Amino acid sequence: MIKTQVTVRTAFKGSSRRKQRNRPATLRRLGIEPLEQRQLLAVVTWTGAGDGTTWGSASNWERGGLAVAPQAGDDVVIPNMGDPTIAGDINIQFNASIALNSLLSAEALTILGGSLALANASQIDGGLYLVEGSLSGSGVLTLQGDSEWSGGYMRTSTGKTVIASGGTLNVTGETTKYLNRILENSGTINYTGTGLAFGFETISPLGTINNLSDGVVNAIGEGDFGVNRAASHAFNNEGLFVRSGEGTTTFTGVLFNNSGAID
Repeated sequence: MIKTQVTVRTAFKGSSRRKQRNRPATLRRLGIEPLEQRQLLAVVTWTGAGDGTTWGSASNWERGGLAVAPQAGDDVVIPNMGDPTIAGDINIQFNASIALNSLLSAEALTILGGSLALANASQIDGGLYLVEGSLSGSGVLTLQGDSEWSGGYMRTSTGKTVIASGGTLNVTGETTKYLNRILENSGTINYTGTGLAFGFETISPLGTINNLSDGVVNAIGEGDFGVNRAASHAFNNEGLFVRSGEGTTTFTGVLFNNSGAID
């Protein structure tokens, strides 16, 4: 066996060896700053796998692979479930109370009661049928196709319901219909019923109809434009206003501003 001896020599600069001092560790205090609360919006899609018509049935919806009905703050999508060439051949029945972030529907929607609030831009291509209950929210709801308003409320004066070019809104029946919202028309409004009342809520009870330059409003029969609660209600006509049928049409407490045509 061969033994090897290794000698390690250490050289120091200077005449004396420096002593190393043990420095105390510096403690740093970590601060935790809370983040703002954020709500993750969910997309809920109509499948019609249940009865195919009832909004409140969870089996008609899908969220992340689960059958879950829409909840507050959701983005709701209703694709074309029937004939792909026809929008609105399926009519979904709504009777709930919910505030959504948005709604995009290729099919028709009937509000039978409760309240539907929309916070952001939404669209219904198959038409909206407002029978009872309320449509509200600060978002803009654009309606394509044929829609009907026979009762209930259009609420929230900061929100807007838009009848798109080529779309139709039929205002029918004798049940009072409360307008507490902006109703903007680039299509056709046929007012064949009665009981269109501007104003409902005591706070900001503003109701406004804006008939734009490409819009037509047909007042047929004895339908009037009246007031339920006083405020600066207005009918602003930039398009065509047509009066026909028996009886008279009066504006009571609603300012008629005309820069369009009257027939």
